[in-house]
Amino acid sequence: LVYEMPETGEKFVERRAADREQVVGDAAVTQLDATGKAGPESRAFVRDSSENGCGLWSRVAIPVGSTVMVAVTTPGQPTRQRVGRVKHCRGQEGTGFAVGVEFNAKAKNAKAG
Repeated sequence: LVYEMPETGEKFVERRAADREQVVGDAAVTQLDATGKAGPESRAFVRDSSENGCGLWSRVAIPVGSTVMVAVTTPGQPTRQRVGRVKHCRGQEGTGFAVGVEFNAKAKNAKAG
């Protein structure tokens, strides 16, 4: 699919491999170091999700390229955890950040225990 940005007329191609679903839920986002050890944790709101990634709204910036574990809590469902890499983080302090996470292919949905 090719989309056009109404503000600029700029065209771009949809690169997502899977359709995204609008999701309402909270997430704990934990940054992981190169060994997989947990680092800083922050809270975020899940905007949308697919098999391959998710869109988050965060009050704090999460560095692009960082590896994160996203634990999503949705009302009436068990907590789900996925590991992925931050692909973009756009916004500014005081207003919040739109964060895009691409999930690791080999780490499928796992129930938190």
